[in-house]
Amino acid sequence: MKDNSQSLSSWINKNKGKFIGLLIGLILGLLVLFIGILKTIIILIFALIGLYLGYLWDGGKGLENIFKKINR
Repeated sequence: MKDNSQSLSSWINKNKGKFIGLLIGLILGLLVLFIGILKTIIILIFALIGLYLGYLWDGGKGLENIFKKINR
């Protein structure tokens, strides 16, 4: 069991983008399934507005800096 968790952890560390994409896809799929496409789109719009406001609050240093801070 411990070997499997180390193997999974190693895969996640090597494939962070794929893992994050998998989680986002899973969350979006569940949202569409449980609350519907329109409500999911509205949530995504507000999330993007929040991301943009956070970007402005940080002084507009660039989206790549926001993602670097998130990945720390």
